[in-house]
Amino acid sequence: MRKFCTLLKYEVHKLLVSPSTYFIAAIFLATLAFAYLFTLREFVLSDQSFTFMHAFLRQSWVSPLLAIPLLTMRTFSEDYKMGLMQSIKTTAAGDFSIVGAKFLATYLFYAALWASSLLLVFLPVLPIPTILRDGSFLAICNLIGGYSYILLAGLFFTAMGIFFSSLTENQILSGILSFVAIFATFLSGPIFSSHTLSSDTFLDRAFIRPLNIFHQMDNACWGVFDTRIIILYTTLSVLFLAFTKVSLEKKFN
Repeated sequence: MRKFCTLLKYEVHKLLVSPSTYFIAAIFLATLAFAYLFTLREFVLSDQSFTFMHAFLRQSWVSPLLAIPLLTMRTFSEDYKMGLMQSIKTTAAGDFSIVGAKFLATYLFYAALWASSLLLVFLPVLPIPTILRDGSFLAICNLIGGYSYILLAGLFFTAMGIFFSSLTENQILSGILSFVAIFATFLSGPIFSSHTLSSDTFLDRAFIRPLNIFHQMDNACWGVFDTRIIILYTTLSVLFLAFTKVSLEKKFN
């Protein structure tokens, strides 16, 4: 545990002193701000079936799509290229500790980015208290459910990005692989759901629709969490971290 904590502190420090970290944070918050303004415009100009917060969170998927590949592509690839991984391995730290420290440090920063986005959510409406009392604009239950789902899905996306980073010392390549994989995950549900064979069948209701990320977000914003989704994301996260450990072992054994 002591070695893991030391590695975790090292990974967190590496994130905090890197200028690219703050560049990624700026991109993340900029895309969220754009989604916020776009949703606000649509909310004002037309009648919406969702609350403002619900609609905003449905539009915010671009932020993790961009931020997670940028955050994770450096985790292993940079250490491979700079020769730092050999030094880390000489500390007798286990592969599990190395993978776990990189994953947790990256995920904590990802969670911190979403926590900072709460300023974007609340600051524009604080000068107008009547907006806060309008349940059709800002619903706290939607915010809690939506953010909880985002943090849950972030476990899977972060683990996936770290796995691709462990495959190569080329940061650009690992970032592209991570971006394509996450983008495919976002699109897979809507594509399969729109297929004529799954329009309203048992297959669609039992398997395809629950795997649709936008359907999952809708349910989460209404406070409905399917236990299958929680188990799925947790299992996939552990699985990709296990794949990362195997990849690291093959690099140095």
